[in-house]
Amino acid sequence: MASPEKTQRTHAPSRPGRLPLWAALCFFGSGAAGLLYEIVWSKELAYLLGSSLHAVAAVVASFLLGLALGARFLGVPLSRRGGAPAAGGSARTYALLELGVGVLGLLILPALRASDPLIGQLYRALGGEGPGFASARLVLVMLALLPPAALMGATLPVLVAHVEHDLVGAGLARLYALNTLGAVAGSLAAGFVLLPGLGLSATTLVAAALNALVAAVAWTRVGVAPAPSAGPAAAASAVSAHAAPLDTSARRAMAALFALSGFGALAFQMAWVRLFGLVFGSSVYSFSAVLGVYLLGIAVGSALVARSLPRLANLASFGVLQLALAATAALAVQAFPGLPQHMLDMGTHAGGDWRGLLFAEVGTVALLIGAPCAILGALFPLATRLLQSRDGGHATGLAYAVNTAGTIAGSLVAGFVLVPTLGVQGTHMTGLVLAGCSSSSHRRGIRR
Repeated sequence: MASPEKTQRTHAPSRPGRLPLWAALCFFGSGAAGLLYEIVWSKELAYLLGSSLHAVAAVVASFLLGLALGARFLGVPLSRRGGAPAAGGSARTYALLELGVGVLGLLILPALRASDPLIGQLYRALGGEGPGFASARLVLVMLALLPPAALMGATLPVLVAHVEHDLVGAGLARLYALNTLGAVAGSLAAGFVLLPGLGLSATTLVAAALNALVAAVAWTRVGVAPAPSAGPAAAASAVSAHAAPLDTSARRAMAALFALSGFGALAFQMAWVRLFGLVFGSSVYSFSAVLGVYLLGIAVGSALVARSLPRLANLASFGVLQLALAATAALAVQAFPGLPQHMLDMGTHAGGDWRGLLFAEVGTVALLIGAPCAILGALFPLATRLLQSRDGGHATGLAYAVNTAGTIAGSLVAGFVLVPTLGVQGTHMTGLVLAGCSSSSHRRGIRR
């Protein structure tokens, strides 16, 4: 029989916000694999469906919809059914989800290639480019991407439930940062190494191998207890005592504002990708550099807010961050007209050194959008804490789904309406106005 001292050591709670090394490594690898899949599938679908702005918007929206549905309707119930954290049930569930992503990832690319004759038949039967073929194309993309994306979306709530089952805080922020940092690594590896050197099929194998490795590491933690959870009742008590949650109507208003924030974030992203694609060229290197800076900024912002999250978890902080987002975006737009001349100057100084030119481009992108992206990264863990009313898995899944729903709308509206009609600067100004409107929400529309 274990001594009282040993029992006390076994069940002593860990330092709040402490992230186990295995969870950090797993979510970093999961983020890298996810970006590899997204880039591979986007490239293959571009071959099959064409690389028009509408086709790209359909691919992005389908992928994001899968993430949102998976987080809310798969991740939340699985985070509760995984069993008590002390039993390692959440670690087992997370491992199975990662394994499922790897299996589907291996099947998607051959399935997409086999659908080429069907797409050709639909194109001819529906009269070529038009509403009918666009709708059929969207359905096909969703059928292909929703299942694996849903499994990816479910992983964050399940892992948060294992690490921070009760009150979300620094652990959530650090997991989100590491997952995004892994996505940065995946984006850069795909653009600079894997796709140019190995091609789509081999890159898919690399991503699936990462999923299998992550699943194996997580499975080894089954039965190893994290900080103990006192159960659902104690979780609700902890939320009430320490998080000062919003009432039901205020949480609904906060959820709407967070969805609006996601809409604005995608409006910014679409404007930036279009802008830098026009100025720096549309090569895979330039696109990967822009995407890498965008994701790195989000990771840095989430990591920076982790330690201060309990102190910043209030509506005023959310409003201040939105105001800072509007201000930094307004500063960035002042530099847009001078970018073509700046590109010429960089080309002159670089001469024939394309690596030097690429680093100069990355530096320019980081200078212009680094601060807004960092603020976007800080908003997610803060909004999750404000939306929390139950356990950590539920709060994470809800916030992820709400924000992703906004990004889906943002990708579609920006791709189909804003960029074609308002251009880069008009789309950027739309995101700026949305951030400015959200910044005053804690004074006008939301009351505790």
